[in-house]
Parts: sequence; structure tokens; C-alpha cells
Amino acid sequence: MVKGVNLKSMLKDEETNHSVSVSLGDDISFLNLERLIRCGEHKQALDTILEWKNNDRPFSEEFAESLEQLSLLARLCLGDVTVQSLTHSGANTYEFISSLIQRSVQLGLLDLADELTGGNDTYHLCESIISLYTEGYVERAKSKLMQLNAALLTEAQPPFTRPAYIFGEILHDEGRFEEAAVIFERIAQQFPDMAKARFAASSCYLHTTMNRLMGRIELYRPGEEEQLRIEKYLNDISEALNIVHSTNWHTSWSPAQSRNLPPQPSKVIH
Repeated sequence: MVKGVNLKSMLKDEETNHSVSVSLGDDISFLNLERLIRCGEHKQALDTILEWKNNDRPFSEEFAESLEQLSLLARLCLGDVTVQSLTHSGANTYEFISSLIQRSVQLGLLDLADELTGGNDTYHLCESIISLYTEGYVERAKSKLMQLNAALLTEAQPPFTRPAYIFGEILHDEGRFEEAAVIFERIAQQFPDMAKARFAASSCYLHTTMNRLMGRIELYRPGEEEQLRIEKYLNDISEALNIVHSTNWHTSWSPAQSRNLPPQPSKVIH
């Protein structure tokens, strides 16, 4: 399935004998078009899109919009169009630029995504952080999080709620559980129906308790009976962490997205 394109809605309805908008071959061709853009073959991508447009077979509006978006990204990469010209043309709506940022990150066009984000637009910066983290560019997302006011992340008010949650995940994975818990608790207070924020905070508290118990063993070297009791507590906490982790409160990445993760990701149990 091509991301952003619902092929089922484009296929022919044989009962009403509608025209076929996209075939399986077109689906594969679309993936090849994305590959061309990823690999920097922007001129070839544009030629392919032009060939598709000259095809007599009709496309759905959604599919046509996807082609136009890829065409614009390729032209931006070639310099045929500039980000500034998009602004001056009046196309610089939040949704329009946000969709281009998201698509640029998906295709690995990170420099273009940065240019589209701009230096002073907080909303687009938030969109950039979300897109980068979703695609596994954790370190790059973290560096952009550092451009935001720390108080805004702690308060986690819209439009900073999702970036704040991402920041909490990063802190959690770095072992900074108490800092992460503050953010997750704040989000849970603001959005009582957001169960995953409470599970995230629970993971932080369980990890904190586990670390304190392990520290107690190392520092005081308790007797055998007390150590056995502490180890039982640790086992109980470990089981609780497994239950919390099963709620999928933490972002997960596909195999392709995982290739964008830092070389040595955290070994912390979520």
C-alpha cells in the first residue's frame, strides 16, 4: 500500500463498471517514483510524473494530489521552485507546509524539511519534530526540541503536547525517569482520556523504584534474607514493567524506520 494513497478507493467497481484509476502496476510504479526522489534522481522523477499526467487513464483526486506533492518536492530539490516562492504565492498555509515537511522527512529529504520548517515558525517546528521522531530520526528530533522553551515542553499545552510527549519518551530512554514523569503526568492531567500518558508515567515510577532498590543492594550490601526480599520486589517490578510495556505507550518503529535510529539505542526496558 502506498502511504497516503488508498488504493481500494481507486480500484474499479466492477458492478458499476467504473474506470480503473490505479492498478497494481501503478502502485509499484509509485513506489519506484518515491525511490527516485530518495536517491536524488529528481529530474527522472519529474519526467515520470509528466508521463503519468499525459496518460489518458483517469486518476482519483487523492492520487493526483499525491503526484502533485511529489512533483513539487522534486522541483524544490532541483531549485525550479523555492520555499520563498511558496510563501509569496499564498500557498503557505499551515496544513500545506506541514504536509510537505512530513513527506520530505518520509522521503529522507531532511535538508529540505529544515528549509520548509523555517527558523521562527513554532507550529512548523513542532510538525518537524513529530515527523522526524516518527521516522526514527531521534537525535535530529531531540536537537529541534532543544530549540523550544523548556517550560513550554513541561506545560505540554497545544501545540506542544505531542512534542512534549516525544521529549518525555526521549528522557525516559535516557534514564531520566523523574524528569520524564513530570511531563507525562502533566499530559495525563490535561487529557484524562489519554491512557498512554499514565502508562508512560507508571513506567517512569517503576524504573525509579527499581533503580533505588538496586542502589540499596550496591550501597548497603544487605544480608541474605533482605537481599532475597529486595530481589523479589525487583522481579515484581520487572513483571509490572512488562505489563505496562504491552500497552504500547511508547513509539515503535518499522524495520525501515529503525535504520534511522541512533547507532546505539537505549537498552532501557520501557
